[in-house]
Amino acid sequence: METIITPSKKLTTLVTNILKFNKVENKEIISSANPYNVCRQLIDCALSFEESWEQKNNAFIAEVEERAMIHADEEM
Repeated sequence: METIITPSKKLTTLVTNILKFNKVENKEIISSANPYNVCRQLIDCALSFEESWEQKNNAFIAEVEERAMIHADEEM
């Protein structure tokens, strides 16, 4: 069951973000930009695939800065 639930949640998030981006492009909404650490977001994204690469016996090595602050909408 988890095999279906996790990808479904990821797909839902992707579709939601595409719809938000489309609204921003069409100037229907103005995103709320705040400073946040994009490095943390990149690490979390990579770790979400950890189970997949472990099942395939692959290694993932990345060098990521400890902190890189950007001014953007973290949810997008």
